[in-house]
Amino acid sequence: MRRGNIPAHYQWQIQHQLAVTGLNDCVLIVSDGKQHIDVGIARDDTMIGDLLEAEQQFYNKMLNWEFPDDNYVKPMERTDKEANEIVDAALKAKEWLDTAKEQYEIIREGAIYLANEISFRCKGVIVRKFLFPGTIDYKKMAKEHNIDPEKYRSPGSVRWRLEFPGEKA
Repeated sequence: MRRGNIPAHYQWQIQHQLAVTGLNDCVLIVSDGKQHIDVGIARDDTMIGDLLEAEQQFYNKMLNWEFPDDNYVKPMERTDKEANEIVDAALKAKEWLDTAKEQYEIIREGAIYLANEISFRCKGVIVRKFLFPGTIDYKKMAKEHNIDPEKYRSPGSVRWRLEFPGEKA
């Protein structure tokens, strides 16, 4: 610290403080309890610009409910027996589910073809044609009517999901 070697995380924190306060410089005081060092630090507008750009990207991800690219939230690698067993079971169930969805879609299309534009019932199952209303573009509506949709957002919640290789989360 005496030679001016300030750890990067301190530099970012100090530049953030200078950006928020509008000050041009500050003094970092480092102490071990017995002696202290005063280090003068000047405002770095390039670093502040990078910081503000990264903060805007983070804010946009929060608005879109996306996880930030952050090394601190990377999942821990596990190789223990319990983790392997549950993941093997999840992979097998996912494979069954995907196959069942594909088969259902083929059968559904076959039932629609068989209906030939006339709804029918067989063994309690109804194959029915119906009108479906279009979706409402809430983003467009909010923009056109100058509505802040965040005023109407309910509280968030923590949820869990399984993310399988090759799938987008």
